[in-house]
Amino acid sequence: MGTVTSNNGALDLSQTKGLPEAASIVKQIMYGSYIKTKYADNDVFNVFILPYDSRSMNGKTINADDSRLVYVGTVSSDWEADKTYGKIYAFLVDLRYLVRCWSRVDHAGDRELLCRQMSEVCM
Repeated sequence: MGTVTSNNGALDLSQTKGLPEAASIVKQIMYGSYIKTKYADNDVFNVFILPYDSRSMNGKTINADDSRLVYVGTVSSDWEADKTYGKIYAFLVDLRYLVRCWSRVDHAGDRELLCRQMSEVCM
């Protein structure tokens, strides 16, 4: 398929259940390719956003300045590797944080913050 790179030693991606399978990865890259045809002048990045409990993590500690959003690594394919959408970035987002954000009437600031943080990693 391609390569998986872990950014966080505390989270062993090879032993974690529930990560996207190869078919989901291929599908995501195909979506990125399609979006690129619609928005040719824009960079297109692929991101998997996975919920997690920042208080638990099955006893594992995630060392991050901000546990609301944690970058854990990438997966890439052997094809489309030279395209921005050919690499998929994986982030963990604390579920409690998301629920608190969503319960507010105006959560645009939180959305922009998360998007900016993810963009910094992807670019």
